[in-house]
Amino acid sequence: MPVLADAVEMWRFAAKAGIARQLKALHRPRPALSLLAAAVDWMLIAVAAVATARFGWVALPFALLVVGNRQRALGNLLHDASHWSLYGKRRHSELLAKYHLLLATRRLHGGLSRRA
Repeated sequence: MPVLADAVEMWRFAAKAGIARQLKALHRPRPALSLLAAAVDWMLIAVAAVATARFGWVALPFALLVVGNRQRALGNLLHDASHWSLYGKRRHSELLAKYHLLLATRRLHGGLSRRA
């Protein structure tokens, strides 16, 4: 219950400060931006994989940093989808999360663990 009380207090403060409208605008789903972010993340992961295949051990530290960072970003998008904020409708958020984030992320993790 303390989290809910904190949220209520935040919205009251925002209303008194005159910024509630701006905060609500930030909560508005932006599906195109979310899909673009996911596409860029996957592209960077692919570039890291190609760099490792091309340059070998020299590129590996860089590739590990890039892949780990982008997986974290994809996880953030997946978290947003769990709150249905990836897309305006719950069902659409679930589908985007499942097919553009979760399945691909699981395949990447599974592929890496089988090679190790």
